[in-house]
Amino acid sequence: MPFLSTRGGGSAAGFGLGLASAGSFSDATVTGASTQEYTVGGIKYRSHSFLTVGSSSTINLTGADNGYGLYDVMIVGGGGGGGGTQNTNSNGYGGGGGAGGVILRENFRIADGNYGVVVGNGGAGNTSGNPGSNGGNSSLFSLTAQGGGGGGWTNDNAGTIQNGSTGASGGGAAGGDTGGYRQGGENVDGQGHNGGQGTGNTAGDYGGNGGGACEAGADGTDSVGMVARVSGAQGQSINGVRSAGLGNSFRDGGVNGYAGGGT
Repeated sequence: MPFLSTRGGGSAAGFGLGLASAGSFSDATVTGASTQEYTVGGIKYRSHSFLTVGSSSTINLTGADNGYGLYDVMIVGGGGGGGGTQNTNSNGYGGGGGAGGVILRENFRIADGNYGVVVGNGGAGNTSGNPGSNGGNSSLFSLTAQGGGGGGWTNDNAGTIQNGSTGASGGGAAGGDTGGYRQGGENVDGQGHNGGQGTGNTAGDYGGNGGGACEAGADGTDSVGMVARVSGAQGQSINGVRSAGLGNSFRDGGVNGYAGGGT
């Protein structure tokens, strides 16, 4: 079952990518991956998890019947970096980074052969005058999960309050005192959800959350600020276990959360 695992939604952390097959295993030679075997419901699985950012990892598949095997694949792009603030006497807040995109394929037919793996890095947090950077794309088997959008940046005193950036899930907009509400970034290719809006009124300066795999980012409000939760945490429960972001068990048979939006 292939999958990608995040090391921190909406932050400058890398994302992982994994692969496993069920039943009689095909031969797989991997570089840059960790391999696990586990049993669920009496079925034995093997997973290969790629966590090294960049394009140095590979997987070589051989020995499948008729030259093709069936695999479960999960790929997650890098999360967007959070926005920030500069010279704001009124405590303006930058927006949260959007989660990386998620691609899920079950019983995906893949030909024997050697494949390169690309693991997208998380986007950097803001620098002065700029929003958080978008996350990098992750790809395997001609499937590409887009990186998440960066959060908006604010310099409230100078009247600069940015929207969130477009990404797989959009980044949250920044907040400030003037100019009305700012819009969260839009999602692309149906791989996530939009970022939350930021406030633009004197009663509040709060940025929006980044969008996540399961839901849009929470809007900043004039009175309470960004909601202190990960976008997507309300959306997934597997066997009674709730995860932050998209719940998936491909890696080790347990429920792990992926692609929650940043706050």
